[in-house]
Amino acid sequence: MKQQCPASCPLIKHNDEGFYIEHHYTGDTFAIEKSELNHIIFVEKGSITVNSVEKENLKVDEHHFIFCYKEFTYEITANSETKILISYFTKTGATCDLGTLFKLYKNSYKNIEYDFKALPFTEALESWMQLANKFINDDISCAYMHSSLHESMFVVFRFYYSPKELLQMLYNLFSKEFSFRTLIENNRPKAKNLNHLAELCGYDIHTFNIIFRKYYSNITPYNWMQEERSKEIYKDLCETDLSINSIAEKFNFSGTGHLSEFCKRFLGNTPLKIRKEYRIKKAERRKQ
Repeated sequence: MKQQCPASCPLIKHNDEGFYIEHHYTGDTFAIEKSELNHIIFVEKGSITVNSVEKENLKVDEHHFIFCYKEFTYEITANSETKILISYFTKTGATCDLGTLFKLYKNSYKNIEYDFKALPFTEALESWMQLANKFINDDISCAYMHSSLHESMFVVFRFYYSPKELLQMLYNLFSKEFSFRTLIENNRPKAKNLNHLAELCGYDIHTFNIIFRKYYSNITPYNWMQEERSKEIYKDLCETDLSINSIAEKFNFSGTGHLSEFCKRFLGNTPLKIRKEYRIKKAERRKQ
């Protein structure tokens, strides 16, 4: 009997961040619309033709993949019976995955000539895809599992593709405003403080503050960090069964009292009351 996720576990649904398998017949057409999410399309069987503002009539053969940037629309036609795996995501892997590439782009490959094209599967990527297919075919919709798959996908990219290939594929992430936002979003969970965040992103604190204000005009870097931290704490309080002490340790608070003061300031109540109120509202919704 297959284990089921507990009620507190966040599940994904189609078009959320995650991985989805699609099957198409010859001549089928579909679109990857402009949205909040980026996409990677892995062609496991058959071939597709892609049309976008980046290139017309790009053929993506079996065992190749392409990156679709969130600000563009991609019209896709199946050239034969086709199986594809699609990744929907915002954050680009772990800090080490994106940070290294960002520094390479900034220092060495700024003048790289972009060409929207497909990359071939490597042996390591095919092994990763077997595992991804297993989970998806078994209908495991746990958000944590999909998040882990997403992070491991970028680890495979980092170790089994060259920096130049990755910069070529992810060019739009680095050449658009999204690059700085993604950089700080990926580094923030590991940052001990604001100075550490600037350092992880490759800036001195003065330059970091100047660039930050360019993209976030209505909030200071410090308050942004605290708001993002509070969102993660709220999610753990409401969507997991982690103890209050475990959450305090996870987010490097000196104790539950320190966590409580933080929650009252940024979330308007103590951790226990936040959790209790959420569960009461959730129970009421189920009765309706």
